[in-house]
Amino acid sequence: MRELAEHGQVPTHQLLLDLEGGLLGSTITIVTPPLVGPIAVAAVEGADLRTIDVDGERIRVRTEQVALDGVAIGYVQAFHSLESRDDTASALAQMFLIAGGIGSAVALVAGYWLSGRTLAPIQRNMEAQERFVADASHELRTPIAVVQSSADVLLRHPDHSVEQEREVVEGIAEEALRMGALVRDLLELGTIDQAPLERRPVELGEIAAGAVQALETRTRERGMRMVLEPGTVWALGDRAALAQVARILLDNAIKYAGEGSRVEVSVAVLGRQARLRVADDGPGIPLEEQDRVFERFARVDKARARAQGSSGLGLSIARAIVERQGGRIVLASTPGEGAAFTVLLPSDTSASAD
Repeated sequence: MRELAEHGQVPTHQLLLDLEGGLLGSTITIVTPPLVGPIAVAAVEGADLRTIDVDGERIRVRTEQVALDGVAIGYVQAFHSLESRDDTASALAQMFLIAGGIGSAVALVAGYWLSGRTLAPIQRNMEAQERFVADASHELRTPIAVVQSSADVLLRHPDHSVEQEREVVEGIAEEALRMGALVRDLLELGTIDQAPLERRPVELGEIAAGAVQALETRTRERGMRMVLEPGTVWALGDRAALAQVARILLDNAIKYAGEGSRVEVSVAVLGRQARLRVADDGPGIPLEEQDRVFERFARVDKARARAQGSSGLGLSIARAIVERQGGRIVLASTPGEGAAFTVLLPSDTSASAD
């Protein structure tokens, strides 16, 4: 009976049989008739193990030959019901099915969520590229149309001299310059992420002074006052890229602050950040436009922007440069009181200490 016990199966009852299969004794009052088939096998093999069906119940039967001093004297048949084991197996199988179903559902939801998180940035980049191409096409359409129509005018009068068509020729030259600036800005904006970047200690005061000097002539021509507040502030960044940011902010102030306005340029240390600030006392920016000023091709005053030759990409380029260097650029403006653009960058404390 060891095999039943090893499988965790305790016999329900046992029968003691003689060599002819006759019943000699039983562990229960209600006797199960001896099984002849297993006895025949046990007589030859010494033991027999099989499963039988009794009224729909599966019974495991173990028959062993009993010997004394090597001589067979009878048999023992042990019976064990498999019903409880089958119920347990069925319950386990049901549990595994339910758990599998829940696991599949969780995996499906998790997979959908993870794929959504993975695909979302890709989708946003694709949408941004589509908007960029559409906006660029729209911005190029106007100057191209002007050049084409002006060329048609010249072709209708092939005998006219350049002096006679001076106004048309000047219009073509202006639009060509505008297209050149737009294409240059488009290329720059599209390659900012790939451009080499060197983050080294840079002195923002020198960068601000250089930008003021570079645009001094334009400032005088417009009757504007440029005020540079001196200071020595060290930041971590790419010197050439930050110089470009400073020029963009100053150029923006010159274009939109208006003649006779005052533009202040200053640098300072704010905690662990280095600050470059360009502020003007011009008309400011309407509240409904302030969230859009850093978007591509955003122009608060489109008529003035076109007259000034603005591509509408300057502030977008400035923001992209600053963010790539671990900083941020913010706008503060009250309509009628001017606008201030502030660049915040990681400061270089080691250089400041020196």
